[in-house]
Amino acid sequence: MINYLQPQKNWQMQLSDTINTLDELLTILNLSELAITSYQPKYKKDQFPLRVPRSFVAKMKVGDPLDPLLLQVLPDIQELQQVSGYVADPLAFIVAIVFVSILITNLIHQNKNISNK
Repeated sequence: MINYLQPQKNWQMQLSDTINTLDELLTILNLSELAITSYQPKYKKDQFPLRVPRSFVAKMKVGDPLDPLLLQVLPDIQELQQVSGYVADPLAFIVAIVFVSILITNLIHQNKNISNK
């Protein structure tokens, strides 16, 4: 670990102090791109934005490319693969939101019609 005795900050301060590039993360952890087996060197930042609080990085093991905490935030080439049967909205939240907004709009209009009589 880098420094588990790092002074505790509140969560807002921790989230404001983040690492936003993979190069900086790998430098802090003393790792090379070659050490990361699942690393996609040509990933685009907009495909996988990185924002890791330094307090979280401080809990990672320096020099260990298989550190479980590192693997949680590291871009992986498997995340870019298309998977059959995958849908962007599996619980149909978008459809539900549209349906509820239409329902509410209709109820408001009906209420106005009833109150105008």
